[in-house]
Amino acid sequence: MASLTFDIPKKGDLRVGIFLDKVKKGKSHELVGGGNVVLTSVKARTDQREIPIKSLSLQQFRNKISGTGYKFYDAAGTEYGITKLFKSDEYKDDGKTNYNKGNVAEILFAGAMYLRFCSKTRQVTESDLRGLIRSLPAGKNMGRVSKQSPNKNPKVRKDFVHFIYGLSKNNYDAVKNDQLWPAWSKLIQASLLYANSQDVTKYADLFYNNNLHNRIVVFADGETDQVGTKVDVKVTANDHQGKDVPLNLNISLKAGPVKQFGQYGGVSYDVQQKLWDEFFDIKLPFNEEKFLSFMGTENHDNDAANCLNFSYEQVAPHVAKALNNPNKLDKFFKAVNFHMTRNENPVFLVQLDDKGRAIKYDTSDLKEKAKGLEFKAVLGKSGELPKMSICTTIDGMENVFLDIRVKRGDYLKDGTPYYRNIFEKGKNFTKLLSTLIDD
Repeated sequence: MASLTFDIPKKGDLRVGIFLDKVKKGKSHELVGGGNVVLTSVKARTDQREIPIKSLSLQQFRNKISGTGYKFYDAAGTEYGITKLFKSDEYKDDGKTNYNKGNVAEILFAGAMYLRFCSKTRQVTESDLRGLIRSLPAGKNMGRVSKQSPNKNPKVRKDFVHFIYGLSKNNYDAVKNDQLWPAWSKLIQASLLYANSQDVTKYADLFYNNNLHNRIVVFADGETDQVGTKVDVKVTANDHQGKDVPLNLNISLKAGPVKQFGQYGGVSYDVQQKLWDEFFDIKLPFNEEKFLSFMGTENHDNDAANCLNFSYEQVAPHVAKALNNPNKLDKFFKAVNFHMTRNENPVFLVQLDDKGRAIKYDTSDLKEKAKGLEFKAVLGKSGELPKMSICTTIDGMENVFLDIRVKRGDYLKDGTPYYRNIFEKGKNFTKLLSTLIDD
């Protein structure tokens, strides 16, 4: 059983915030050797006083656990080092069991944009954003906030700006939890960078100066409306006929160092047919009977993996040829754009990374941007599972442009593991198609 680590350099204050929140609510921690403990106090290596954890802010608690040698205590005075505490599911994948960092990012990001349209003439600050989140009603995880926004011409009726949000209750409760606010610092920093960038400011300026009464709506309900769309956050405004039309602010949002932007789930022959035909115009060089012949081994966990390894091996030389065929390469570009946008163009992927940066990806003009580049296919492995790397050279450096690989997931009801073919952007994808949003 893995013991808990705060891993602040990689996770920031997120795990610290989860831990502190549990202690302040009197919740127990699992122990590595079994059993549970309710922790009440902490002692730093450099300070021999036991301090009640409930009395500490997140920053004060963080200072207590800086370095090594700190200890925790229960109400009876029993001592526990952090290696005695089990890294339960809530601490894994950035707390995904209790809340999802990406969905928390959505309301922060959209909230910052809403505030920018409200203010129009000034940049949005963290204080503004925190005030908005605090003003949202506790427990009401779906709703609307509205505000009037002045125009440059005071004789023109003020604009109406609306913020429509929808999160699952666990994610909403997390973003409303003041104790966890410092854990979102990098997401907040990146969200404010984008909200104050030219992408948003140009529209704020337009609505301020156009001598018209506008109705501007910022939507952050991607978590409740995921069927058939890549858009997590969008903005609409009324046209001259009063109809709401989308601005070029359709955002597919990613939080953290996420590479994946699309997938095909399942291990059937049909899925393999669809995958390789869509990306490279390849007809599978084997029939379904041959594909399924790798099933039925004594180790059923490996059956589907064997089929998929065989499929990737068989199509590899055909992928290499396709990348040298202009028509098939064009089909590859279209497939990439489809999985980034679902053809809802324009859709931009905005990544809020762990350094507090906002990185914007645009694949709408991929064919033109990739003109003159040569691509090649490299078949490899991700663990024991197949990976097809599409590589290219930019500025004299060869790197992965795109990985198509198999990822193993949870077990199905029949006890067999679930597999997905996932699409991940590589270094040269970022180099060719991204823009760093800065001050």
